[in-house]
Amino acid sequence: MTKFFARIALRNRKAVYILSVIITLFFGFFASKIKLNSDWKELLPSDNPIVSDYTDISEYFADITSTVIVIEGDKPEALSDAADKLAKIIRDNLLNVEKPCVKEVYHKLPVEFLKKHRLMLTKPKDLKDALIMLRDPNLIATLKAGVWALVAILILLFIQFLTNRKFTGIKSIVFALGYTILASLPLFVAILWMFGLMYLFAIKFNYLNYIAFPIIIGIGVDDGVHITHRYRKEGRGSLKLVSTSVGKAVLLTSLTTCIGFGAVAFNEMQGMASFGIVAVFGIASCFFATVLIVPAILRIKETVYKD
Repeated sequence: MTKFFARIALRNRKAVYILSVIITLFFGFFASKIKLNSDWKELLPSDNPIVSDYTDISEYFADITSTVIVIEGDKPEALSDAADKLAKIIRDNLLNVEKPCVKEVYHKLPVEFLKKHRLMLTKPKDLKDALIMLRDPNLIATLKAGVWALVAILILLFIQFLTNRKFTGIKSIVFALGYTILASLPLFVAILWMFGLMYLFAIKFNYLNYIAFPIIIGIGVDDGVHITHRYRKEGRGSLKLVSTSVGKAVLLTSLTTCIGFGAVAFNEMQGMASFGIVAVFGIASCFFATVLIVPAILRIKETVYKD
């Protein structure tokens, strides 16, 4: 299998490069449309009776935490009487009992109050996901952790390639920067592919699967690093050897990792299942991006530039 990918990458390097750009732009377009799903009910088992009941009630009343009942009619006196009777029924059956289901009942609220606090009539799902994302410190902290982890990885790669003694001065810096970009390029491409696949499979970010983002960064970058370092060790003309030998190791580690995360995809908790699916998308994308893009770029480099 690795020989197959190596043959494609090395013999059709320009086609692979162009196709990779097209696929990345395609997935990148859909990645820009992915949203955050803040509904915690969709993290729970969908076939659980309690979750089903809660979903039905919340869809009917818009929001369980604060339910607003509006009575319409042409006769003000009849409306006032109906509101009094309804409030009494609720208090007697749901509030003034041994195990109350409600905390407080307010009725006959003036129209001015409802106009001023009309936001409480808005369904939570209608609020913008971007606003929820910005207000969620846990989500922001996790995304920041992933970004800082990526920065640390890039710095470590740059220092590692900078230790190459073949070049000195500015040429050494350019060499280190170029190979750092090359080693990390599959990761950036794979992240866009992962987001695009999430959108195509109707998977939104939620409070569990977004944890896969920093995990993919830490695991996925290894593939490009292994191939790039092995190429630097073997030298010019070793692309076929590197692609097949290191490719086997990358394939094996990717498969075992996908199997591990894939098992989570069968969890009855929808949130955990989506985490497993997103992780598999990320790992698989890192593998394909690495074995196709890196050898193709290195072959082009050997053609136009001699170390």
